[in-house]
Amino acid sequence: MSIQVEYVDVPEGAQENAVVASGSYPLLKPDFNLQDLMEGTDGTAYATLEPGSWVLDGSRKIMGDEPVGWWSGFISDGEGVLSFVDEYGMNLGAPEIIIRFSEPYTATCITVTFWPSMGQWCSEIEVFWLLAGTTVAQTVAYPDRPEWVLEYPVAEFDQISIWLKKTNLPYSYGKLQKIQIGQLIVFASDEITRVTLLNEIDPSLCVLSADTLSVSVRDKLGRKLSPQKNQEMRLYRNGERIASHYIKEFSRESRQSYTFQCQSAVGLLGDDFLGGVYNDTPAAVLIGEVLGGLPFHLEEGLNVLMKGYLPVCSRREALQQIVFALGAVLTTQGDGLIRIVPLQLDLNGEFTENDIFQGAKISKEPEISTVQVMAHSYTMNEQDELQVILDAVQIDNGEETFVFNEPFYSYSVSAGEILAYGANWVKIRTTDAATSVTLIGRKYHHTTSVHTYKNDKAKVAEKGNAISVEKATLVHSGNVGAVIDRLVAYSNMRASLTQNVVVRGQKTGQTVSSVSPWGTNIVGYISSMESEFTANGHTALVKILGKEE
Repeated sequence: MSIQVEYVDVPEGAQENAVVASGSYPLLKPDFNLQDLMEGTDGTAYATLEPGSWVLDGSRKIMGDEPVGWWSGFISDGEGVLSFVDEYGMNLGAPEIIIRFSEPYTATCITVTFWPSMGQWCSEIEVFWLLAGTTVAQTVAYPDRPEWVLEYPVAEFDQISIWLKKTNLPYSYGKLQKIQIGQLIVFASDEITRVTLLNEIDPSLCVLSADTLSVSVRDKLGRKLSPQKNQEMRLYRNGERIASHYIKEFSRESRQSYTFQCQSAVGLLGDDFLGGVYNDTPAAVLIGEVLGGLPFHLEEGLNVLMKGYLPVCSRREALQQIVFALGAVLTTQGDGLIRIVPLQLDLNGEFTENDIFQGAKISKEPEISTVQVMAHSYTMNEQDELQVILDAVQIDNGEETFVFNEPFYSYSVSAGEILAYGANWVKIRTTDAATSVTLIGRKYHHTTSVHTYKNDKAKVAEKGNAISVEKATLVHSGNVGAVIDRLVAYSNMRASLTQNVVVRGQKTGQTVSSVSPWGTNIVGYISSMESEFTANGHTALVKILGKEE
């Protein structure tokens, strides 16, 4: 079995926050959007009058009006020197690419893609890193191929200037297809000393776990690695991506040995979500707001209308509320994309006796006597009296956002103006510093009702065992019945089987059958799979919740 890990050594946010300029030098296609250099262009091979570029085999395209990419508006001389002479005969020197950032970043390298399809690149460049207008690092480098990495760690910079001084062929345009701050590092099987992957999905839908990945490597090339939090690592098995996680912690054990502790995209959702009151909001819209731009997939049939309330909480907590109300599970297994899919309880896999190692164990939970779920309703009444929400609060900086622990509407303020607002928050601006403001509004009516399922099979000693859900504020009278049904089904998964197995395609979230050490059959839901990958195969410690038959 082949294992490979890709380490995306790119500082978080740098690529997206970069703003690109090109000095006062002309471009062959002036309408080219310089910002596209951070995304990359298609790099088409064109037929030009450059040496060796007019190929009559059908492999080259005649250039039209399209912007193509960054091509200098002038060619290099017979020595490949690239410099611009203006209409007054002044030599302005080599063209410059300027990349500015809104905040300082740290990077170990820059990857420059020139024009691979035409076998052309700039054979001499000079790079400056600046911070607050002051040069903090500078180097002259000599690329020797069309896609090239400049390894040059710089601790803090907010601008990079790249001067393109020579082309590898004479009488050629300077060409750039893409600039990436950082590089993609690939660790092959013989560099990976250990890989463990933990996938968890709670069938009660009460917990939203962040899967974890631990990777230990020995970098044979001795590259200048400087890992940073939230950089991406991708795990491949036999060419198929099975995890995309983000660095949470890292350590260096020797000159070439590193260990990366990573988490799935769910672990990135720690910042605050301001919540709100929702009435017939499509689930996809609400999920998009909570994720704040992170890509996701919502299974067809789950894009129902959401009703209820979300308090100010973390984005992860808000997403868990949504998933619970939908009766869905969230997984990032595979390519790392956040996928929200229906809970699957139909049998679709098995572990045979040949797949199971010795040492399995089963525990059994007592019967659940009751399942209680609270349904919520939030309504407005414009006839209600206005309440004081903020009483003579001073705003020192002229603008401030206030958040509340319960929802309001119909705001008005005694001084200044309300710039923006939601059910849990208001942003107020005043023209005079140290102004005191009083904010008034109306409170949403919050009513609740408790829905109960009683298990007549519960023994006397089990009467105190109950599942109670009170704070799922997206549960309402329309979906509370489905929530209770799911929790009752979960409560019947009383047997918990833990065993080491050989994995042959099974995944967390599937319902499988397995065999206990004493020959009974277990049918249940894989709630946890802690995988180890070696050259010999894929083994895992799995936890199966279900019934012993």
